Amino acid sequence: MKKEKGNNVRNGLAFEYAIIQEYVSYFNEHGILYKINEDKAYADARSKYELCKKSGGDLAVEGFHLAAKSSVDLLVAIEPGLCAPTSDNDYILIRRMPDVRGEEGDVRDIVFERKAHNWQCGISAKNNNNFIKHPRLSNAKNDADFLKKWKLGGKCSPQYWDVMNDVANYLLSVGSEKVDHAKAYAPALNAFMNEIRRIYSDNGKTTPKQLIRYFIGDKPFYKLIKDDDNNLLVIEAYNLSGKLNIPINGVQPKFKIRKQHYPDRIDYLDWESTYKGEKSTTTICINFNRGWEMSVRIHTAESKKNPSLKLEVSPVGNPTTLFTTHIFNDFNK
Repeated sequence: MKKEKGNNVRNGLAFEYAIIQEYVSYFNEHGILYKINEDKAYADARSKYELCKKSGGDLAVEGFHLAAKSSVDLLVAIEPGLCAPTSDNDYILIRRMPDVRGEEGDVRDIVFERKAHNWQCGISAKNNNNFIKHPRLSNAKNDADFLKKWKLGGKCSPQYWDVMNDVANYLLSVGSEKVDHAKAYAPALNAFMNEIRRIYSDNGKTTPKQLIRYFIGDKPFYKLIKDDDNNLLVIEAYNLSGKLNIPINGVQPKFKIRKQHYPDRIDYLDWESTYKGEKSTTTICINFNRGWEMSVRIHTAESKKNPSLKLEVSPVGNPTTLFTTHIFNDFNK
């Protein structure tokens, strides 16, 4: 996918705001009652959208709107909650989710909700990327235990902390100089993999399930991936809870979305191979049963005064039951 120029966070939030506006336009056109939760999270997205527009005019946001609008007809066809008759006591509440929810395992950026039916439909918006998580790895300067935070049923071992403390001290020593992968990334990822293997050995099938639950969440959502390189919008339906695609007020979905199942086995956990057949120095693969495959890349974050390592998690394989469709258009105008 195209590497974005400028502010990636700004563009991502602007895309989220454009999605909300395109669905609001649909609701207005079809007499669907709705209410926007205009809190700080919503205001943040709106301000970034306005910054994009200020810097580049209408053309700067046109691609966001084209992609968002391209999703409306499909989602309305498969989610009756978006189009079924509403009333004063049964309206659609639109919320932009605060970023902290992603750290807690809820990857949805936007939620449409009808409380009268206990129904929610989430959207995860991706602008020229397909990363699902950016968790921080624990170290001496950042003592959050990732096993505990990810709810994997244990705590990091003393051996893990010893390695990560050494890595943190090394990062402090090199400052802004180029990081030696063999002294930082390799030992950190090896320590990370050893902790996953240990907890998997102790807890069995609950470990792969909880890893996917942390990476993807257990809330129902559709992922909209805007890919400017290929003039493409990819829509995926994550239905692990089975709560997507349900009838509302007598309106039936026009076609069915299948449910996915959590994995109960880790089949492969090791270094990723490069296109030359060599082992990567920054990326590992976690392959589960039932079709789930994740790529996990490590990189530095923060500043030289506050060394930190983060993981960049992206799916490289999905279950065959995952609904996926591709819509082609020139979103990069």
